[in-house]
Amino acid sequence: MKQKGRLFFGCVLCAALVTLGFLLNVDRDEVIAAAEESHVPPVKEVFSSKPDVAFVGDDFSLPSVDNDKPVYDKYTTRQRQEKGLPTTYGGTRDYYYGDNVVYLTFDDGPNDKNTPRILEILKKENIKATFFLTGQNVARYPDVVKQIYQSGNAMGLHSYTHDYKKLYQSPTAYIDEMMQTEEAIYNVIGVRPIISRAPGGTKGHFTDAFW
Repeated sequence: MKQKGRLFFGCVLCAALVTLGFLLNVDRDEVIAAAEESHVPPVKEVFSSKPDVAFVGDDFSLPSVDNDKPVYDKYTTRQRQEKGLPTTYGGTRDYYYGDNVVYLTFDDGPNDKNTPRILEILKKENIKATFFLTGQNVARYPDVVKQIYQSGNAMGLHSYTHDYKKLYQSPTAYIDEMMQTEEAIYNVIGVRPIISRAPGGTKGHFTDAFW
């Protein structure tokens, strides 16, 4: 019950931050200033330099089903292609849908103001989330990307430009942006995320060719 309560409280806090900063269009500087008054140590001082994460094998084998750590790859897709290694695990497996389970995700970052504050809340409440990053923001805020990784939270790909006209003009354009983003992340932390999320969702954007 204690863990469930902690999860619920943390989710409420994160939701409140997102609501204040984005949905109600409150001045984000005021939100940040209020957070700073709490005297929480900077994120880079809170997290250790050794991330608590897992990796796929060279054969793209996934960790065991009971793994609860973020999963990354030690190679980019292009590196796997050059080495003749598998680029996917080639099948499906069931996701975990247990009672009172919430998958907390944040899109379109990283951001040098909001993302560190969210990371502080997650750390304080002992909660993990997934951050779906755009390549352009990875290039802008590489230190924040390092903070996400070192904190043991997960990362996913969310295109490079987030420009629907560019991204969805063809399956090749879509894949190119995802690979550009994974390489941008790899250049910062030395590993790449293996999950992705389509900007705006797949409905209305994906044809059979995209799938």
